[in-house]
Amino acid sequence: MKALKRRRQARRLRAQRAPAARLGRAAVVLMAVATLACGALATAVAWGYLQIQQGLPAVEGVAAFFRGEQGAFEPLTLYDRTGRVVLYQHLNPRAEARYVLSLDPLAPNPVPQAVVQATVAALDPAFWEHDGVEPARLAANLAAAALRLPLPAPPTLAEQLVAATLLSGERTGGIGYVLRRAMLAQELVRRYPREQILAWYLNSAHYGRQAFGIDAAALVYFGRHVDELGLAEVALLAALPLDPEANPVDNPQAARRLQTQVLAALVRRGLLEAAEADRLARQPLRLVRGPSDPRARLPEAVRMTLAQLEALLGPQTLARGGLRVRTSLDADLQAQVACAVRTHLLRLGGGDPSAALPTEGGRPCEAAALLPPLRPRDVGLDHRADSAAALVLDPQRGEVLAVVVQPEGVAALTTAPRPAGTSVYPFLYLAGFARGYTPATMVVDMPPDPAQGPGHGPVRMRIALANGYRDAARQALSLIGSDNVLRTARGLGLVTWADSVTGAGSPLSESGRTTLLELTRAYAVVAARGQMVGLGMGEEGPLAPALILEVQDATGRSLFAYEPARRAVLSEPLAYLMVNVLSDEVARWPALGQGNVLEIDRPAGAYVGTTERGEGQWTVGFTPDRVVGVWLGNRRGERLREITLQNGAAALWRALQRYASQDRPPEGWQRPLGVSEVEVCDPSGLLPTVYCPQVVREVFLDGTEPVAFDNLYQPFRVNRETGKLATFFTPIDLVEERVYFVPPPEAVAQNRLAPPPGRWA
Repeated sequence: MKALKRRRQARRLRAQRAPAARLGRAAVVLMAVATLACGALATAVAWGYLQIQQGLPAVEGVAAFFRGEQGAFEPLTLYDRTGRVVLYQHLNPRAEARYVLSLDPLAPNPVPQAVVQATVAALDPAFWEHDGVEPARLAANLAAAALRLPLPAPPTLAEQLVAATLLSGERTGGIGYVLRRAMLAQELVRRYPREQILAWYLNSAHYGRQAFGIDAAALVYFGRHVDELGLAEVALLAALPLDPEANPVDNPQAARRLQTQVLAALVRRGLLEAAEADRLARQPLRLVRGPSDPRARLPEAVRMTLAQLEALLGPQTLARGGLRVRTSLDADLQAQVACAVRTHLLRLGGGDPSAALPTEGGRPCEAAALLPPLRPRDVGLDHRADSAAALVLDPQRGEVLAVVVQPEGVAALTTAPRPAGTSVYPFLYLAGFARGYTPATMVVDMPPDPAQGPGHGPVRMRIALANGYRDAARQALSLIGSDNVLRTARGLGLVTWADSVTGAGSPLSESGRTTLLELTRAYAVVAARGQMVGLGMGEEGPLAPALILEVQDATGRSLFAYEPARRAVLSEPLAYLMVNVLSDEVARWPALGQGNVLEIDRPAGAYVGTTERGEGQWTVGFTPDRVVGVWLGNRRGERLREITLQNGAAALWRALQRYASQDRPPEGWQRPLGVSEVEVCDPSGLLPTVYCPQVVREVFLDGTEPVAFDNLYQPFRVNRETGKLATFFTPIDLVEERVYFVPPPEAVAQNRLAPPPGRWA
C-alpha cells in the first residue's frame, strides 16, 4: 500500500514539473535561435561592411585630382579621338584668370578669413571638430536611403569633396553610396589636414554657371577676385555649392535667401552683429551682366557631346569637374568641315567665288578646295542661304567624326526638326522593296493636274527614286501604304519624321519634318548593310551615334568606355537593293546630268532632297565607311534663290565626302546571297521580248524576279498610207509591222500618252 502511494506521489510531481521542463527547453531553443540570428545578422553586416570597404577607392586619389597638394583644379575637359587635342574645357570664360587659393597665410593667394568663416558656417559648422562625418546627418541620410527617399541632410565638406572626386561616377542616394561617402570622408580627415581639405573644396566646388571654385565664382558674378569682395558678396557665394542653380544671375531671389541664411549663421556663431547682418542683406549687389547662358553659343559638337555625357552619367556630371572625356571627333576633319561650310556660305552669299577661308587654327582649308566652282551666273549673287549644318559618321562603328553648324550658336541645327521634303523618298521605296516591289517595278510619274506638265511617264522605281520624281513617289505610296512606310521609318530611327506625319494623311505631306542627325543615321544603316550601330541608351528606341569613346576621372579611373551596340534593322539583301539604286550614277543623269556633283570617283550612294517651299535642301551620301549629311537653308524660312541640285547642299556634300574618304580605300558593296540580277525591259521591268527597244540589268531579292514578259511594246500590222491598223481589205503591199508603246491605262485615262493606232484602216 505504501509503495502504491509513493508511485502516485511521484506521478503527481512529474506532472507538476512537466510544463516547467517544457518551458525551459523552449527557452533554450529560443535563445539558441536568437543567438544564431544575431550571429547571422552580425555576419551579414560585417560582410556588407567589408564588401563596401574593399571596393573603396584610395583616398590619395583626392590629391591626384588636384595635382598633388597645390590645389590646382582641372575642369571637365573634352579631347579629340586621339586624346591629345583639347577641344573644350567646361569653364566659364570669365573664370579663366581664377586663382588657386590656399589657407596658408604666407602663400601667394591666401583665402580671405571671411570666406573661411562664411563657408564653414553655412555648410559645415562643426568642420573643425568632427572626424569628417556628423552622426546625426549620417543617420538621417541612411534612414532616407533605406526608404528610398531623397537624402534630407546636406553632406559635410569632406563628404562633398570625396563625392565630387572619388565617387563622381556612382549612382547617388543608396545606402551603399552614403556609407562609402562617409568612410572616405573619415579617411580623408585622418590622412590630410583640415586646412588642405577646405582649400581643395574652395578651389573645386561648383558655384553655378560653370564657375568651379569660389574665386572663379567671384569673377563670373562680380568681375573681381574673391579677395576684393565684401562680406555681403562672400555670403552670397558661400552656400551656392548646395544649390548652384540658385545663383544671382539665374535665380536672384533664391540667391538672396541663401545670402540671408549665411549671414544668420555668422550671427549665431558670434562672428557678426545682427544689425550688421541686416544691413548687408539689404546692400545692393553689382553683378556682371553677360549672356544668359554660357552654354548657349557653344559649338554644336561640344553641345551634343555634353548632352550625351549627361545622358550617360547623370545630370550632375558637368558640375563635378576633373573628368577627361575622349570624344569620337576627328580634330582635323572637324576643322576642315567647319572651314568648308563657312567658305560655301560665303560664296553663296555673293562673296569672292575663289575665296577659301582657313581653319580657326590658320591652316589652309583643303576641303574648301574640293568645292566645285560656281556657275558664272552664281558669282556675286546672294542665294539667301544663310545657315548650314554638316555631320560625318562612321557607319561601321556608329561614331560621330565631325559635326558643324554655321553660324555657330544657331539653335541646334543638327538636332532641330526641319522640313523633310523629298529627303525621305529612299525610305518610302525601301518599304516597298521589303514588301515585294523591286527597283524594276513600274510607276507612272504624272502630275494630277495636266497644267503642271506632262511628267516623265512610266518609269522604273529605280529611275523615279534616283531623280526624286514627286508624282511617281505618290503612286508608289499608294501601292505600298502609309502605315508600312512609317513602320519602316521608325525602324531606321526616323522617329521625329514618323511622329510629325502621323495623322497628317500622307508621309509625303508638307508637315513631315526630320533632323540631320536622324536622317544621316538612317542612311548609315543602309551603308552598313542593314546594321544600326551606335550607343544603346536603353532597351527601347534607336541606337544613338556615339560622341564619347571614354570617360576617366582625375585619378585615371575609367567611368565609361564605348563598345558599339549593333542591331539588325534591315536584311543585307534588302539594304543592298537600296545601295545599288542610290549608287547608280547613270540612273541620276536625267535630273543631274552626266559628270554631276554626286560622282566622286569612287563607289558612293547619295541622294539630294528638296523641301516643298524651297527654303532648304538636304544631301546625304555614303561610302561603306563614311556617311556625310548636309543641310543648307534659310533661317527665316525664305525661299532659296537660284539654288539647284548642283550648287547647293550637294556641292558641299561632294567636298566633305571626298575629304573624309581620301585616306580610305575606294571599296564598294559586294552583291550578297539572296540577290539576283535579271535582264528586264525598260520601263515595264518585265522580261524582255524581241520587241523591247531597251533591255537593262536589274537587281531583285530572290523570289521577286519577274515571270511575265513585257507587254508595253507590242507589234501591230499597220496601213502605212493611213497610219491605221490594217484590215482584211488592206492591200498586202501597204501592210507593214510596227512596234508601238502601249501606255498603261492610268496614263491613257489622263490623255497624257497617245495610244496605239485606231482599229480601222
